[in-house]
Amino acid sequence: MTDLTERKRLWVGNLDERLSEANLLKILKRYGEITQFDFLFHTSGPKQGKPRGYCFVSFKTVEEAVGAIAGLDGKNALGKKLLVKWAHAQSKIPSEPIQVESNHELNPDKLPAILGGQSSSTTNNSTGNKNNKTS
Repeated sequence: MTDLTERKRLWVGNLDERLSEANLLKILKRYGEITQFDFLFHTSGPKQGKPRGYCFVSFKTVEEAVGAIAGLDGKNALGKKLLVKWAHAQSKIPSEPIQVESNHELNPDKLPAILGGQSSSTTNNSTGNKNNKTS
């Protein structure tokens, strides 16, 4: 996403789940031409299919986006105060590469003890581990 695009994109939060996508879009269109609208829903779990409570909207101009922030941030919508802020990009690339065993299985010897792996204090277990000590 370019810097110019980011300056036209807003995050709208604290949405009541009763506020429909169509009604929110009508409200937002009062402030200008919308070039992109992402209304997010839960994709799994007990809330599957229900709104997440926030959306992203991009306006054609920065001025329209500024107007939407000024006009909507803190305003009531179905008893909840809307939060309207500038959206910011999230990094999708991890800062460090993720290492995976070639067979795609977790090596228990490399896991922390709390997850079932070996720790320096683990000296014996009932499964016949190769690191068993005898007394």
